[in-house]
Amino acid sequence: MKATLSILSATAKLLVASSLLVSSVGCATFGGLPGFSIGSDGDPAPASPHGVCTVEIRDGGKAEKTTIALTPESRVQTVLDESGAAKKFRKMKVYVVRQSPRHELEEVKLSSTVDAKTGKVTLETDYAIVAGDRVVVVEDRSTALDKTLSAILPF
Repeated sequence: MKATLSILSATAKLLVASSLLVSSVGCATFGGLPGFSIGSDGDPAPASPHGVCTVEIRDGGKAEKTTIALTPESRVQTVLDESGAAKKFRKMKVYVVRQSPRHELEEVKLSSTVDAKTGKVTLETDYAIVAGDRVVVVEDRSTALDKTLSAILPF
């Protein structure tokens, strides 16, 4: 009887030790500080029940990444305002890059139009932002002549 109890005790200790080992490696690790998660750029971002998105501001050859906590009302314009990207350039091109629902390796690129006069995203392209989206902001260096020529010429 005593031998059976020692075997059960040893088995229980082995189970506890192995479960601690498994939970401390790989994807099953316990999160760091409560209330925080690590964004794609390594900066701590406030945890949000609605997830986070990444805003990439591309200026020349360098890209500045910011992680934004989402709310149910998060749209392209609100994310641009919260990240400071709305004030970065006078004219800009904005894209929302989202994982395709068809395949995990496929991405969908949604183009948002920013009115040059108001600096605001137009209503019809002010898309809702969901967890995992990347909002890419690039300075628009095109001139009025460039836009006229692209409207006239077929290529």
